This record gives sequence, C-alpha cells and structure tokens, in this order.
Amino acid sequence: MVPLKDRSPTALYCRLAVHTFLGRYPSIFYPLYGMRSRMRKNLVSANTEIVIEGFPRSANTYAVTAFERAQTKQVIIGHHVHAPAPVIRAIQWGIPTLVLIRQPAEAVASLAVYMPHIPIAQALRAYTSFYKTVFPMRAGFVTATFEMVTARFREVVLRINERFDKDFGVPRLGSDEEENVFQVIDRKNQHANHGLNCRTSRPSAQREQSRLQALRLIEQPRYQRQLAAAQDIYQIFTSHTDCLSHEIDKSALQDPRSEGQAALCES
Repeated sequence: MVPLKDRSPTALYCRLAVHTFLGRYPSIFYPLYGMRSRMRKNLVSANTEIVIEGFPRSANTYAVTAFERAQTKQVIIGHHVHAPAPVIRAIQWGIPTLVLIRQPAEAVASLAVYMPHIPIAQALRAYTSFYKTVFPMRAGFVTATFEMVTARFREVVLRINERFDKDFGVPRLGSDEEENVFQVIDRKNQHANHGLNCRTSRPSAQREQSRLQALRLIEQPRYQRQLAAAQDIYQIFTSHTDCLSHEIDKSALQDPRSEGQAALCES
C-alpha cells in the first residue's frame, strides 16, 4: 500500500476531501475509521480521558508528548485524527478537550513540506472546515495557539485542569525537560519517516527553503480566496474561544536552539 504522503496529487485530493467531509459527522466517521487498526487507538472511546486535536502541523505531537511525559500514570488520550469528529464526540461525552490552532499559511506550508503533493487550495479549505465545524461547540473546549503550546505548555495544562476540574500532571519547567520532549519527538519522526529529511521535524537549510517556497506558493493570487477564508476563521477562533495565545519574541528565533525547538513541535 502506498503511504499517504507518497500518493499522487489526485489521490491526496480525494483522500483529503473525504476526510474533511466525513470528519464533520461522528456517526459516519467513527464506524468507518474505527475499522482502521492504526487509527482505532487514537479515536475517542468511553475510556478516553482527554482529547488533544488540531489541524495537522499545529504542534499536535509536541502537545501529546509533553502531556504524556507529565503524567504519573497512563492517561488515555484521543489525538492525531485531525478531524472535528473526535472534538464533537468528546464534548458530547463531557471529556476534557484541547483544540490546537496555528496560523493557516504556516500550518499549510509545513504540511506541504511534509506532503509535497498536497493540493494547497484543498488543504486551506480543510483547515477552514475543521475550525468552522468545531467553533459552535467552543463552550466545551480550551484552545491553544501553536506559539502557546510550544513556549508555555505548562500554562495550557493548568488551564485545562482549571476549566474541567481535573488534576492532570503539569509539565515541569526547564530546558532539560524540553530537550527530553524533543528527543522523544525526534525518535518518533525518525522511526515513522525512515530518516527522510522532508518528513522529519529536524531543522535544516533544505527544509527551511522548502517551507519558504511553500509560503510563497500559498500567497499567490490563485489561493487568495481560500487563504483569506482560513485567516478569517483563525481570527474568529482565537478571539471568541477560551484561547491561550502567546506571541514568541522574534529575536529568540535567531537562536539556533530556539529555531530547532520550534521546528520539532510542528507535527
């Protein structure tokens, strides 16, 4: 079977279109996707204790890894489905839920580096659909931006505990623990992607060049309508949900270590 990220643009378009459409309807999505053994363990069930979801490349892996490392016992997490269905079901069932969000151009550019054949317009529409679908249920979840998750995730977990009256373990402060999280993510990426540079989160000149090329492509006039719609929902979402937002000091990104840490958080 051809891996998803290696499929043709037409195959990716169809796959993403189906995922986007079905992801809005848990009653259809769960029976179909529950048949896939690799995804089944990530879906929301009666045993799920927290859901962490967002559009791809929005610090999903960083949030899940940092959260897992902070717990003194195993916590069952619904994650990495990248569809509204788990969020909808979690809220219906009263499960604590964290929705991750990133600026659309950055999220889609990072996705385009990871999946070079991804149709840009379709990816932007999928982004807009994801957040438009879950927005009406905003009373049932906490939102955190990419910047907040990657810089101050401890505060995100504290907010989850306060909002949902839970006592989840809170990530420790300090560069040592951050480095431990990054190492776990790097091992996961290396195992899943066989060390291919474009499919890992390790920073490199090649990867940065690819990201900038993708950003320039996304900003072309032919994608203006889709990008504007995605930017609108980003602004609405971060302004009208229980959103923790943090803008990173741009000068910090001049530090190679800070740049590396940000890149490691993308998936």
